[in-house]
Formats: sequence, C-alpha cells, structure tokens
Amino acid sequence: MSRNKEYKIDDINHLINDFKSLDEKIRRTVATRSARTAMKVVVKAAKQNAQANDNPYTEEQIQKNVAAKFASRSARKYGDFVIRVGILGGAKSEQQHKMEAERKRNRRPGKKVKQYTYGPGGDTFYWRFLEHGTERSMAYPFLLKSLTQNSQQVLNVLTQTFEKELDKAIREQK
Repeated sequence: MSRNKEYKIDDINHLINDFKSLDEKIRRTVATRSARTAMKVVVKAAKQNAQANDNPYTEEQIQKNVAAKFASRSARKYGDFVIRVGILGGAKSEQQHKMEAERKRNRRPGKKVKQYTYGPGGDTFYWRFLEHGTERSMAYPFLLKSLTQNSQQVLNVLTQTFEKELDKAIREQK
C-alpha cells in the first residue's frame, strides 16, 4: 500500500491569511472543531469496517469502541495538532490493566488508584490482532483502510468546515 499520495486543496491562501490574523486561542478552537468534524468520516468508516470483521457471537463489539481523540501530549510536547482515530481501551487486556493498577498501588501506598473502565463495547484488546494479524492469522486492517479510502473526502470536509468555522470566528471577533 503506497503512502505517498498527492492531495489537491484549492484557494487555501486566503484562508491561511485570515487564520493567521486570529488570536491563538481562537485559532486552536477553529482547528479543533474543523478537524474533529473531518475525522468523523474516518470514524464512521472504521466502525463499518470493524463491524464487518468482528465476531458477532462475542459480547465485545469493536465498532462501539472506535473513537477520535485530540492528542494533547504531542500538542504540549511538540506543538503539533493531531486528532487520532483509535480503539478505546488501547491494546491492553483486562489482566494487564489490573497488573498496572497493582504496580501503581505498590508505588504509592495509601493513595487510591483509579479503577480502569472499558469502553461501551467492552474489553476489545484483541482489535490489534485483527488490524495487524499474528504469525498464524491474517491481518484485516479496518482502521488504516478507513483512513486511506476516505482521505480525499476528509480533506474536502476539513476545508469546508474550516472555512465555515473561520468565518464564524471572524464575525464573532469583530
């Protein structure tokens, strides 16, 4: 799968100039709102792909745990703006979460350790086995596929919502 693709965005220069004229806090708000809206396309596609690959006979449902989140750590550390689409609960099993909580309890005796809660789809740690495969099972990439198939649509939605949010912010600032 080739990762070198070219995307075309028309008439972006006037948007960039308007964006730079705004206050930093307002810029962050405009960017966050438009990026979250654009990534909803990927989330929707990932949920459909996960539902097609998930086992219907288990209680856990991967598609209910698909979510888009703002990567605050990379924003604080590097100043980057990243919206990630992933699976709630990550790639750890229930047993691994319990072991981690026990380690934290031992490090800080007397302090309460937050109990881990799973996403609405249950403990879906096995999503990574479906996405990447194992040495004995084939990979069924549903997250990467949802992004690559919808990348141009994401850019289109991003530019449309960015322009709307930018106009709204400029009107409110005046």
